[in-house]
Amino acid sequence: MSPLKAYVSDTFTSELKWLHAKLGTMPPYRQALDVLTLLLSSSGRDNHVSLRNNTVAVGQAPRSASPPKRDGPQRAHPRRDGVDVGYVRKAKRADNTKIDSDSISILVAAVGPKGALLRIWASAQPRTATLPAEMVKFLGDSGFGEPLHVTVISDAVADLAALADKLPQNGTWMRDWAHIGRKLWQVDRLITPLAHGRLTPEGSAFELWDLFVRFRSYVWTGQTDKWQASGQRLYELLELRERTDTSGLAQRARQTRYRLSDALQYLETNIHSLLLDYRRYKKEGRRISTGFVESTINRVVGRRMCKGQQMRWSRSGADVLIQVRVAVQNREFDDVARQNSRGREAGECRGPGCLHPTLFNGFLRYQKWRLECPRKINRFVLKANSIGP
Repeated sequence: MSPLKAYVSDTFTSELKWLHAKLGTMPPYRQALDVLTLLLSSSGRDNHVSLRNNTVAVGQAPRSASPPKRDGPQRAHPRRDGVDVGYVRKAKRADNTKIDSDSISILVAAVGPKGALLRIWASAQPRTATLPAEMVKFLGDSGFGEPLHVTVISDAVADLAALADKLPQNGTWMRDWAHIGRKLWQVDRLITPLAHGRLTPEGSAFELWDLFVRFRSYVWTGQTDKWQASGQRLYELLELRERTDTSGLAQRARQTRYRLSDALQYLETNIHSLLLDYRRYKKEGRRISTGFVESTINRVVGRRMCKGQQMRWSRSGADVLIQVRVAVQNREFDDVARQNSRGREAGECRGPGCLHPTLFNGFLRYQKWRLECPRKINRFVLKANSIGP
């Protein structure tokens, strides 16, 4: 049988290879092999390495496949394209040389109307000049044409901000409200015990709290000049409270001032990507945070590659696994498999290893029959001769 290796490079049928890939993206490879062994009879030669190799081979197909076209959005307001980054542990080199980083960043994007099924794109490859082109293809396959306005929601990653400018669509970059709200919540938690007290003659009985509420409202409604002025005034009043406090809350006022300074610096640094009016967008039912992308990262990356798995990955191995998981999440895996199968049947692959699976299996059965049949006949003849007439 060894001469077949020169003509048939693949010892798995196409259906089995794609089944290996789909199972390999759910549990770890060894567990997927146990599940496959329970469901299907095997020759005994399959192992977790062959399962992994089939996943790697199949993982090249979804990136170049053409998924079914989706209808473009019908509503007039801009679409939201959420972008975030997940991380997995990087595999150590065989020679134990020092690696540049202990983790691999996986860029994940999700797009679609609120309340509908999101379409996902992900890549573990370095962020090169091909990234905007891949994003354009992703938006086109998702039904988003050039006339639309695309808003990229991110969380202050600078290289992701440039992505909005490189898209052919009319795009803008919007700061994720969840990160802004977290900064303000930290100030809110610390300033609550300091709420009661008049610090200036014209102030109210809850001067610090009233000013903080106005400051938070100005940020929420996008009134930049007002939140800058009220934030600076709040910082000065906290300094005054720290100097004049007689109730033992001077340390709390100092901590609040530090948190407020951190929030103000964050807002000033990202002032060009702040949405003008978060409240209006929220009332219109539009997304204002990347929570839907973070949950997507948890489904696509976390559950298989890092959540309690203690795994390490190479960049190429992580990328091909991510491509298959994304195709499964987008419900396009079966379509990509059918496209690949039709290509083989149509003769698009002309190499010696592209024999049709049915032909390949039939040829193996013929070879087995040709070897087994003479032996059975010889054993029957010898047994008949030993018995005699």
